[in-house]
Amino acid sequence: AVLEGREQDVRAMMLRLEYHNVNQQLQLAEAAGADDQLDEVRKHEQSTAHRFHQSEELLTEACYRALDADPNIPCPRLLLFRKAPRSQDTGEMIGIAREVLQLNQIDRAMAGEIARRLLDARGSMYGEQAQSVLELANQLLNHPGLTGPSHLHFQMARGELALQFDRPQVAEAIAKQVCDEYAMHERGVSLLGFSLVAQERYDDAKRLLLKFTEHHSSARARLALAHAYLNIGGDANQKEAWERP
Repeated sequence: AVLEGREQDVRAMMLRLEYHNVNQQLQLAEAAGADDQLDEVRKHEQSTAHRFHQSEELLTEACYRALDADPNIPCPRLLLFRKAPRSQDTGEMIGIAREVLQLNQIDRAMAGEIARRLLDARGSMYGEQAQSVLELANQLLNHPGLTGPSHLHFQMARGELALQFDRPQVAEAIAKQVCDEYAMHERGVSLLGFSLVAQERYDDAKRLLLKFTEHHSSARARLALAHAYLNIGGDANQKEAWERP
């Protein structure tokens, strides 16, 4: 049942990525006014979404079968956690991360996903708690028993962690690699923008993020763009930074 859960998890991740790419195609077609393409792209999007949800249901069933057999196995608990709402209790997330760190081997996709969740949750933390979550994410991404190919979530978590540890050049290199592999990836472009701002390359960040936010309603990218504007300085730039939607 654990192996079946892992297999379904891989299928779900591939379908999630396919859905993300189709959704981007739809946005670009709508922005370009390509009416002749819209119907076909919308049908593809609906089909992909249906297959993704089916895969998620099969994943859930496989995980619960594994937990029925042995409730102490961390792997299916982590898979179920990945599917859980983002508002899931941070304490439970930290507990699962610590359990996973005790394993001899950790799949890179899993390590990246839970590290990314930890980094997202850290935004609402302060002081020692925020620092401990940062260190926990770092341990996950540098575990000596990492297995499997490099994965989008793993790469993004590494880049975001590098930025938190004041290594913007490393974050920039990772973000560029992500954007090369996944064209116009929202989180990758945002990370690239923040890494450029951290290196005081404000004009480069502004050019990148202005182009991206013309066709993508990304809160992260808009926030990075506002940082670029404010650091460039000048009343006109500051006014534009705050007035952008």
